[in-house]
Parts: sequence; C-alpha cells; structure tokens
Amino acid sequence: SLTDYSGSHAVNGTNDGFGDYIARKYECTFLNWGTAGASYSIRNTSEDENSGVRKCDRLVSENIAPDYVTLALGTNDRENGNSADTSADNTGLYGAVRYCIEKIKTAYPSCKLGVILPPMRGTANDTVDGNINTQQLERNNIIKSICELYSVPTCDMFHESNIVSAYLGDGLHLGTKTDNPVYMESMPLPTWLYKNKLESFLLSI
Repeated sequence: SLTDYSGSHAVNGTNDGFGDYIARKYECTFLNWGTAGASYSIRNTSEDENSGVRKCDRLVSENIAPDYVTLALGTNDRENGNSADTSADNTGLYGAVRYCIEKIKTAYPSCKLGVILPPMRGTANDTVDGNINTQQLERNNIIKSICELYSVPTCDMFHESNIVSAYLGDGLHLGTKTDNPVYMESMPLPTWLYKNKLESFLLSI
C-alpha cells in the first residue's frame, strides 16, 4: 500500500509511513489500515478483507469516530463496473467508491473525508496499449467523478505531486521505510514529495 510504505500487516497495516510523519508533526493519533495489494472493490478472493469496502465496514463497526479519513486506493482494482452502479454494486470501482463514501459520511457526518488519487507508475502487469498510466488515469478519473458527486475533495497525486515514474526504483512503489521516517531528508525523493503533497491536502480539507 502506498500509505503503508514500510510494509503491511494483512489486517491492520502498520502505524508508520506518510501519515505517521504528519501525525507526529501535529501531535495527533494516526491509524494506518493500508495493506499491500488492496482494492476499493470486492473481488471475491481471499484479499477481500483488505478492500476499501471491508475497511470502511470495520471503521464503522468499531466506532472509531475519526476526525479525518483518507482513502488511498485505486491501483489494484480490476473491474471498473458501470457509471450507473450504486453502492450495492461494490464488485466494481464505481460502486465500491460510492459504498466507501456513503458508509463514512452516514456514520460520521462531521468527519473530514479526503480521497487520494494514485500517482503515475512505470511498470505493472495490467496495461492498456502498453501504457500502464493509461489505465491508472482511467481509474483515477472514475474515482474523481464519484467523489465530485458527493463533494468529497481529491488529492491528485498523478498530476500534482511532481512524482514521475522515473523516480520509482522498481517502476511502481515510492520507496521503503528508512531508520527515521520523521525526518524528510531520510526519505527517498518520491516519498518526500508524496508526504509534502499529502500534508498540504489534509490541511486544506
């Protein structure tokens, strides 16, 4: 998961990464539930518990009552679904994003919700005409279109983070955890850029 850049636990993620740096700076509590390979949608596989749909279910069932929630998914979704899909049709990206937003807004109407659109990538197994970024842009546009229907702000890491695929060591991931993630100078360049963009976004919503 991009939000869990030190590695991830199958259920809980770990409480470090980009959000942890920001939480320490502003002295607030941070819960990171990001897990590697997660999608927004239910895919009828063993990974479904890591999906955005199930994580939002858990957020409500455990009565966390957060002040802020950020969703950073959309890289690993395989089925887009249809633009007419409702939140009940959560096996596709359109319906799953609706489901997550409705779940959080209904349970926590005063919570500040923001959605992070994935940055560009350099390599992956699923391509469109040989260009992985064509498919990532398609997914990002779907996510953004649903967010606009609910007046949920989005953070466009693809176009506005200054992260380009050439910065990604393996063509896909931003970087790995350093010994001291609190300090910007200890972070790989794309990690530092992502952290800065995320921080300014959170302060704006």
